[in-house]
Amino acid sequence: VTFKDTTDGLRIYKCKSASLNSVTVDNTKKFNGIYIQGGSATINNTTVKKSYYIGISMDNKADVTISGSTVTDNGKRPDNSDSRAAGIGVYKGAKLTITDSTISKNKKGCGIAANGSKGKVVTVTVKGCTINNNGDHGIGGRPYAKITVDKSSTKRSTFKGNKYYGVMFHTNCSGSVKNSDFSKNDGGIDVNESSKVSKITNCKFDANKTEGILVYVKSSVGTIEKCTFKNHKKGAAIIVGSGATVKAIKNNTFQKNKVNIRVDPGGKLKKQSKNKVKKYSLSNFRDKTRNMSIFRHSRTLFKGKKTQFNIERKDHIILKHSSRSEERRVGKECRSRWS
Repeated sequence: VTFKDTTDGLRIYKCKSASLNSVTVDNTKKFNGIYIQGGSATINNTTVKKSYYIGISMDNKADVTISGSTVTDNGKRPDNSDSRAAGIGVYKGAKLTITDSTISKNKKGCGIAANGSKGKVVTVTVKGCTINNNGDHGIGGRPYAKITVDKSSTKRSTFKGNKYYGVMFHTNCSGSVKNSDFSKNDGGIDVNESSKVSKITNCKFDANKTEGILVYVKSSVGTIEKCTFKNHKKGAAIIVGSGATVKAIKNNTFQKNKVNIRVDPGGKLKKQSKNKVKKYSLSNFRDKTRNMSIFRHSRTLFKGKKTQFNIERKDHIILKHSSRSEERRVGKECRSRWS
């Protein structure tokens, strides 16, 4: 069944068990492609494209399951507002489970926008989806969203070329990210404004423009583990910002990043272990005792020492190296490296 060039697409109100199979909704001229208010709906092998506002929108505690579908090129409204433009919008306590689907090239907003409230937290579960080249974040959670990203039985989830972050947890959001790939987004994952992510595991971060993972402003991540970070040449692979906490960074691989791990003043990295650096910039200091390149913003450790390290990275020092004997050892290694 195809709905094309209509003022509105499909509206489903409080149905106990609605089902859409092999449906195409193309070029709605004023509103959303599919709007689901309350109830339960299953959408399979469906294409929603060129909707004026949102491709698929759900609210009022709707419970929606989507599989094998494509949501693309939505949000064609002519103004620059992204407040009512997205591939998929999840609002007011709604729950979305989406598997093996493609959400791409949605123009003004996120691939998936997850916007809840304190009393109506939204839930988004993504498995094996391709979320690429959207006009905002791949998945944008703000506020009060629980977001879980993982692989499906057949493939990993991928986030590529999104204008901002692949996945954003912002303002009292929570969740986890596993078995997913992030490349050529502005950033990989953002955890911000009192959000909590339990784990980021077995993910690949490649050539994101700013950082692979940013944790910031009263937010926390439990474990970052078994991930690969490479080719982050403008920012850092991982940033633990002011007021943020990361419990453990372990068993990860770093390659060709400008900085591998950056901990800002007021940020806390409780533990890092068994991480590997395959190739690093000479302007980074390699801590041989930990086989890592780890830095903290400061201007104290190398003050007055005219080493190449100090000239190129005078705003960084080595994390957890504060005693006088450690300063002597670090200074000696830096001098020997470029002598």
